[in-house]
Amino acid sequence: MTLKDLLKDYFDNNSADATAAMHGGNLWGYTSHWGETKGTYQTSSFEVFAKSNNIDQPTMVEDFGGEDMGSTYYAVHKFTRGDETVFIKFYGYYASYNGADYEGFTFVTPQQKMVTVYAE
Repeated sequence: MTLKDLLKDYFDNNSADATAAMHGGNLWGYTSHWGETKGTYQTSSFEVFAKSNNIDQPTMVEDFGGEDMGSTYYAVHKFTRGDETVFIKFYGYYASYNGADYEGFTFVTPQQKMVTVYAE
């Protein structure tokens, strides 16, 4: 199964992780700083899935949105496995009264654009 297919299946069935990714959250585990687990490493469900499928730790490559930035809200994460690389844009919308709500994800590819600006 391709990396893209594996990730699609995973995020279709794990919307909590997709929502965390949209908010720019780390999909990997973390060291706990509170409660009974303080000081211990907490493995995430995505980390377990990734390691069992030889997927490297993902990185967030872009994020946008929040207060005073309109309703657009998203984060793009890069996933790799061997020579396969996949970028996923986790998106939603932002409203000042509610914060950001997750809507879905899509596969994207990085592209360069030339932009003209008119500066003083």
